[in-house]
Amino acid sequence: MTGSSSLWLGMSPEDPDRLLPEQRARVRIDAMLEAAGWAVQDYKAVNLYAGTGVAVRELVTNAGPADYVLFVNCQAVGVIEAKKKGTTLSGVEWQTVKYQTNVPDALPAFLLDGRLPYAYESTGDETWFTCHMDPEPTARRVFWFLRPETLERQLDTHRDHGGGTLRARIPAMPTLEHDPVRLRDAQFEAIANLEHSLKDNHPRALIQMATGSGKTFAAANVCERLIDHAQATRILFLVDRANLGKQALKEFQGFEVPGSGRKFTELYNVQNLTHNKLDPVASVCIGTIQRVYSMLRGDADLPEELDEQTGEIVAPDRPVEVDYQPALPIEAFDVIIVDECHRSIYGVWRQVLEYFDAFLVGLTATPGKQTFGFFNKNLVMEYGFPEAVADGVNVDFDVFRLSTAISESGSTIEAGYWTTFRDRETRDERLEQVDQDLTYDEKALDKKVVAKDQIRTVIRAIRDNLPAMFPDREVDEHGRLRPSTANRALTRRGPRSCGSTTCGPISTSPSRPTHCAGLTSTTSSTATRPASAANARRPSGSTASPTTSSSLGTRPASTSSGCATRAWRTPTTSPRRV
Repeated sequence: MTGSSSLWLGMSPEDPDRLLPEQRARVRIDAMLEAAGWAVQDYKAVNLYAGTGVAVRELVTNAGPADYVLFVNCQAVGVIEAKKKGTTLSGVEWQTVKYQTNVPDALPAFLLDGRLPYAYESTGDETWFTCHMDPEPTARRVFWFLRPETLERQLDTHRDHGGGTLRARIPAMPTLEHDPVRLRDAQFEAIANLEHSLKDNHPRALIQMATGSGKTFAAANVCERLIDHAQATRILFLVDRANLGKQALKEFQGFEVPGSGRKFTELYNVQNLTHNKLDPVASVCIGTIQRVYSMLRGDADLPEELDEQTGEIVAPDRPVEVDYQPALPIEAFDVIIVDECHRSIYGVWRQVLEYFDAFLVGLTATPGKQTFGFFNKNLVMEYGFPEAVADGVNVDFDVFRLSTAISESGSTIEAGYWTTFRDRETRDERLEQVDQDLTYDEKALDKKVVAKDQIRTVIRAIRDNLPAMFPDREVDEHGRLRPSTANRALTRRGPRSCGSTTCGPISTSPSRPTHCAGLTSTTSSTATRPASAANARRPSGSTASPTTSSSLGTRPASTSSGCATRAWRTPTTSPRRV
């Protein structure tokens, strides 16, 4: 580095132990600036034509020497205040402002309301950034410094049109008008609330919407509006696995941009990240968290099988660590939309998301505590499954529960029994004879022990109890269920009967359990045992005891009266196993 020997008082940056704490911070800051494309120079040997961006150390201002003054195209545009590691940076912002507002008249500078627009405070390990082109300039933590080309583009935009940053352009977005033909009420509310949050400069927002209620379509609307009205450069749509990325791509391909009569992909480039190279003209990129992490590592590519698995499955044991990647700088994405990703994304994968200087928007049906915490508890939309059913967006469901002997209490593989063992890592299989009784409990089932006949038993039980699972469906002469002619929603209209001659109308009032003349209670009734289950053998087979429950209650699958009942909003204990 030019002039570095005078700055370090004759001590080499290669000897960090001999440097003072603030000098060590400057060595780190120099390296960060150079990695981001800045030419770092000492004030005694300045050459502002060395590149688009030049960072000059110890340049004298009217308030004294600034640690760093940033130049873009030979104009001063910002300052960096360097502090030793451990300094609370929020307490030194006033020093940065002092240098921002005291630029010598003879120095070529881009001033905004009498100050340089960009300000950094950094220890080399922690960096805070404030941009005074934003409508409400607020310091935010960033992983690295912005590239000089990014500042150049922002300054040119501000000079020509105003609104040099995305945060400056978002407040000018037109209000979303509700078109019931295009958007459901919940989708409209989610988009409007999110845009309100963005206008208030909240860096993170969470949308909770039930599965099947149109989150991806709402997200496509958000992308289109941000690109069209706020000139967002690039948006990352993060999915849990590659197959969901293909589905998301189809959603964008089928999305018709309002008022244009054209598809989204006809107006904007959408890239599905199937390799580790970012398309420079893509407006929307779709990919997995493991793919983005691989790109940050500088890997040539990511094995396809890793991209096809969920982020939870391929997640490492400890949080990943990332370093600056010039090919994918922190400003690569303006907005990141996280679609239905597992909570592990906010744990071991957290640094991948926080690497980027971008708005973060979460889409989920079932947020956990980690999710709420990551998005700063900024829940802009809450639309659960009951609301979706009540609106006719989703259809209510029943849960058919099956209890088998080994799923309740485990089993024992007797000594002398020949069985297959599989290596967990290599998945190699070997046939061995058990030399002593091998006992396992129900928690080991399908985790450490796979009982194939148990699976067959469950499938047979489902087959044999299909009529009981759907008491309001007709059965044809072959015993097969006829297609339903009505949409079974949560809110039933009027009483209905199960069809039994001994059964009266089934009440659907949410305030009391259902009533059937053929039963005395839902908890003491005996479920019908499937014939196939009687022949199940240990260690794999068992007797299956089926029960069904709606999303709001529990009921027996079938009884000797041939009647099935429902107990809406009245959960009960499970029926006893046959």
